[in-house]
Amino acid sequence: IMQSGANVLISQKAIDDKAAAALAKAGILAVKNAKRSDLEKLAEATGARIISDYTDISEKTLGEANLVEERKYEATEKVVVVEGVKKSKSVSILIRGVSKELTKEYERVVKKGLQCVANFYEDERYVPSGVADIVGMAVALKDYGMQKGGEISLVIEGFSEALFDLAGAIVGNSGMPVTKTIGDLRAKNVKAKDKLFGIDALSRRVVDVEEAGIIEPIKSVKLMLNVATELASTLLRVDDMFLTLKLPEKKEKGAERR
Repeated sequence: IMQSGANVLISQKAIDDKAAAALAKAGILAVKNAKRSDLEKLAEATGARIISDYTDISEKTLGEANLVEERKYEATEKVVVVEGVKKSKSVSILIRGVSKELTKEYERVVKKGLQCVANFYEDERYVPSGVADIVGMAVALKDYGMQKGGEISLVIEGFSEALFDLAGAIVGNSGMPVTKTIGDLRAKNVKAKDKLFGIDALSRRVVDVEEAGIIEPIKSVKLMLNVATELASTLLRVDDMFLTLKLPEKKEKGAERR
């Protein structure tokens, strides 16, 4: 390892104390018990190659970075930071919280936000958000169902009401009065043919979402509607199956007595 010219060694397994002391004496930073996923990302970013035997190390297997150092946060938290890699433009986001549960929630929110941005790169199309798209679809479906007539009109109307319920759940999560807000949205979206009204969760008002710049990737909306429709259809089929099953008849207490 010393002869290869490496000055940083990151191992997935533990490093013996004697070996760690020899590496430190030679000016080599040794990091032990690293995750396999972290090793793979570092190898891709630095241009290094993961090896299973230290005898396979050579100049060809080494990667490059401008800075590798251990940074301390608070009294007990230590993080190894790798900066200035040449093979990748990716970055890492360090998330900290007062508890494990809160940190997990922060991680979930950050991943959702990053996925939302990634969706725009995959499909640049977007729709007005703030439940304006959902309410707009619900209003249009209600009008369409009334024009169709027959049994299909009841199905379309049921789907429309489900969309209104979905919009109501989002409005409620924003801290706004559900009944009043949904009523205002219905009225404004029916009257205004060239505008879409939705909610601004920050100011808690009903606004013209296009003017306010509240948008959402069309990929996210399509995925949400498809998954919700498939799940509802599955539950309806399961419910129907349960209703058609015959329950076992109960035997009377004295029926087996002779």
